[in-house]
Amino acid sequence: MPDISAVSGILIGHAHQDHLLDASYVLSKAPQAAKIYGSNTATNIIAPSVEADRRVALNDLMATPETTGSWVTLPDPYIRILPIQSEHAPQRGPFFIRRRNRR
Repeated sequence: MPDISAVSGILIGHAHQDHLLDASYVLSKAPQAAKIYGSNTATNIIAPSVEADRRVALNDLMATPETTGSWVTLPDPYIRILPIQSEHAPQRGPFFIRRRNRR
């Protein structure tokens, strides 16, 4: 494993298991001040393996079409994030089905 002794946070892009699978393990090797940042769903999924004070749910801080959102500064003052509400990209399956039906 790479040296993570200076890690101040782990940002989870979205709450799919492949994005969360090792997050709690990596956090356990990071400094105690490090936290995981993600959606309510992401923080709920990892709740059994990560203490509450090391999980930061970002839903209430997200920029949306109606709001500007709020910047979050990590313990390392040179890093800040702006959570932005988004949706998952369309899956490839329906695209190929539509193409086949057009012929």
